[in-house]
Amino acid sequence: MSYKENQKDWYLSIPNFLLKIKTMKRKTMTQKIRWGIVGIGGIAHNFANTLAILSDAELVAISSRTKESAEKFANEFNVPNRHVGVGAIAGEKDIDAVYIATPHLNHKDETISCLEGGKAVLCEKSFAMNTPEVIQMIDCAREKNLFLMEAMWMYFFPAMVKVREIIASGAIGEVRLVQANFCFKCTREVRNTDVLTWSLEGGEHYLM
Repeated sequence: MSYKENQKDWYLSIPNFLLKIKTMKRKTMTQKIRWGIVGIGGIAHNFANTLAILSDAELVAISSRTKESAEKFANEFNVPNRHVGVGAIAGEKDIDAVYIATPHLNHKDETISCLEGGKAVLCEKSFAMNTPEVIQMIDCAREKNLFLMEAMWMYFFPAMVKVREIIASGAIGEVRLVQANFCFKCTREVRNTDVLTWSLEGGEHYLM
């Protein structure tokens, strides 16, 4: 799959995230979801670019590890509020949902911080480092009655939506076994573009 094709699928999947969050946050279809982003790496740039072309979403705040990187990202995407650390975003009143795009080992604490601040959370995969962390995150979302989801974007691809419709209709009978593969070309050059992030990824088993 080419980069442009991948971007097209990304764009098509995001509106379905927004629809789910509008339902959970009791937003009307004409109201925009006000987003914050924690972590401003490459995947966050993709997310911000997508929000920019959607009529029912706006990026209002970002958070980074340093003031300099936060300012650079905010200026690029015309974001009014820029912060260092997750605490400020978690405490902001004018944010409906937060997209967490930091390394895996930070996901649990940052997710819980945002949930406790009253924000819906879309957390990048891998969701957390282990099952106990995931349970804590889910328990917090249930306690606060807030939307929480791992950003497994393929679930919302139009093709995947169609597959679920076909299965639910019974058109192909009872599905007893599914086999699938997912891969991409990851050269040493690609891995070397962000050595810190790759070293913290933990391997494919975190995605299982």
